[in-house]
Amino acid sequence: SVMTPGIKVANVTDITITSYSLVEIITSQEDHVRNISLHKYCTDASISTSQLLQHCEELDKFVRYSTNLYEKVRALFFLYSIHRFHLQDLPSIIISDNDSDDGDSDIPYEGHVQLLDR
Repeated sequence: SVMTPGIKVANVTDITITSYSLVEIITSQEDHVRNISLHKYCTDASISTSQLLQHCEELDKFVRYSTNLYEKVRALFFLYSIHRFHLQDLPSIIISDNDSDDGDSDIPYEGHVQLLDR
């Protein structure tokens, strides 16, 4: 492989991706942290659905209080991507096709379709 002079490449296999919060990934000054793939982060086997949702709450608060426009926009893109592409693939997020009102938090199929059609 061709190496560009002056560019330091971190050994990504030595990094535990989910040891960083999503806010840390957005605000980091270190390239190897800032460039962590959101897809890899969300599909890492060590992160649970509740942890991912907690990180989303932190991102939401970060968006509301950050003064850096670039970081706010990046956080909004992270939130969009997580909710649109990653949460729906997690086994603990269920999209139901029944209309029973049994008190659980299933999203009715019609509601899911309506949301995606927006």
